[in-house]
Amino acid sequence: MKTILVIVMCIAFSFLFSGSNASRVLLQTAQDPQDDLVQPWCNKTSRTELCINSIQADPRSDLKESPTGLTIITTDVAKSNASDSLTKIDNLIKTEEDRSILSLLYTCQQKYQNAFWDLDSALSILNETLSNVQDMDRKQYETINQVLAAAAGEVDFCQSFYEGPPPSPLDDENGKFLEINDVSMQLLNLIECNKTDPCRDS
Repeated sequence: MKTILVIVMCIAFSFLFSGSNASRVLLQTAQDPQDDLVQPWCNKTSRTELCINSIQADPRSDLKESPTGLTIITTDVAKSNASDSLTKIDNLIKTEEDRSILSLLYTCQQKYQNAFWDLDSALSILNETLSNVQDMDRKQYETINQVLAAAAGEVDFCQSFYEGPPPSPLDDENGKFLEINDVSMQLLNLIECNKTDPCRDS
């Protein structure tokens, strides 16, 4: 029995101190190389946790290899939020009887449709830049920045259009959209001029 115990202990020490392949595999698993890009870039934004969580939840690992890819992911999240908001608005319109709420819903429906297509335009340029393996030029940056800002303006109008009471049924949706869209804008600015504020010509 003692002999078996000694053998087991020797094997355990061998794995701990020999730099075995098993140890290396465990170390490599714990260190996700994509975090080398996601963490530093998201840390530069004012919404670090939202940025990291949104990107890590996306299964497209190839997009996590470049800052442009990270921006595509967060913009896709914003576009998905806009789509979900439109679905909620459509459902609410079917049952709502309060005229003031209905006015809000019809207004926000148009605003979210505009925001959805704004983001679609931004994604088209971002994906083109990524597929061509080229740096974003100033004109592309300005176009994307303008449409992201326009999308934010649409939803911000929806948020400020109705003050209640009762509270707007779209408060949560508006907040979520504006926050993730802001992350996209900050990442875009970081790519172009290494700061989260909009880039200005000197």
